[in-house]
Amino acid sequence: MLRKKLLLLSKLLESNILDFEKKYHRSLESALEISRGTPASPSASGDREHAVNQAAINKGRLEKLKELRDEINTSLSISSPSKVKPPSFVILDYEGGKKEFYVVQNTVSLHNMNLLSVDSLLGKAILGKKEGESFEALLDDRSVRGKVLRIE
Repeated sequence: MLRKKLLLLSKLLESNILDFEKKYHRSLESALEISRGTPASPSASGDREHAVNQAAINKGRLEKLKELRDEINTSLSISSPSKVKPPSFVILDYEGGKKEFYVVQNTVSLHNMNLLSVDSLLGKAILGKKEGESFEALLDDRSVRGKVLRIE
């Protein structure tokens, strides 16, 4: 079965990677421009330091996005797992409703995407569970119970 949800995530990651490649290159260009510009002054040094730091932040985020993309893309041709394992898409019933997550090894913050690390408390609680199996996790000093409804 085609892993449609992971394919959707892969496409979103490609879009984010392109955006962050542009941001990274712009921040590098900015750092170079500042270093060629004004003679050394406290203000110019601060601007240069800020631009260099921003470039490093963008590079780190870009690397994390690429790691996650690679993790997802290597699993697209593999059929949906019978147990929760990374990478997979799951629907859980807990805290009074259904919640959707992408269970992954390499997490990064993505707008409107619930990425769940296998190292998180909830990730550890559902890892290895099959559809229909229950889980329990200690979240925010309280016990949470739920059920795995779907794995893709």
